[in-house]
Amino acid sequence: MAIIEEILANKNFEHMTNQSLLQNEFSSIYATDLISMVIKHGDKSPILMTQITADATLAVAVMLSLPAIILTENKVLNNDLINRANDEGIAIIKTPLTSVEAISLLTRMNIL
Repeated sequence: MAIIEEILANKNFEHMTNQSLLQNEFSSIYATDLISMVIKHGDKSPILMTQITADATLAVAVMLSLPAIILTENKVLNNDLINRANDEGIAIIKTPLTSVEAISLLTRMNIL
């Protein structure tokens, strides 16, 4: 298991939620822009990596008790969803990178 804080060692990733969530643990990343696929294929404690900033993204993360969401290509959640993510204990991270670039970087960082 890794922790969210390890991802933030790289300047391409920016944490958007409470600092207390930096200790959330994760085992993998599941990258998709089809939120329903996370329900079918998300394994234990994955981070969801997506561009989708809809309410459903956070709702699925809450339903599956995901530790974090990484929003790619500088996508951001609105303040209401950020506040809800804080309440639900889900870290939100944004990056200017594409999903492929972010996964490649995290692999080079030995996080994945």
